[in-house]
Amino acid sequence: MKKYINITNITKTACISGRACMANTFFLRLKGLIGRNGFKDIDGFFIPKCRAVHTFFMRFPIDIICINKDFRVIRIVRNLQPYKNFTCLLATHGVIELPEGMITSTKTELGDYIEMKNND
Repeated sequence: MKKYINITNITKTACISGRACMANTFFLRLKGLIGRNGFKDIDGFFIPKCRAVHTFFMRFPIDIICINKDFRVIRIVRNLQPYKNFTCLLATHGVIELPEGMITSTKTELGDYIEMKNND
């Protein structure tokens, strides 16, 4: 069963995602955003306990935020194009995948704190 969450940058008081899918099952982690034409029914994708992502077989670029166990932003990548690999830092506790441009529009920076709340 899919679980949806709200993701907020509490440092900047900015909504990062009002409806992010949490990859809380093996299948959701495996499929991710592959095969989609973009973010339509969701506006984010959170992968807990993840230290690397790829955009193979994806049709659109994404922004990536890596957070540590304290939900602090420790790495960001803007505009990761399809068919690329990305490895996070060892301290990464989870990865947030977002539509291209969301990091810039929310002014998210290294050190910002992220909050996640259930959206069910």
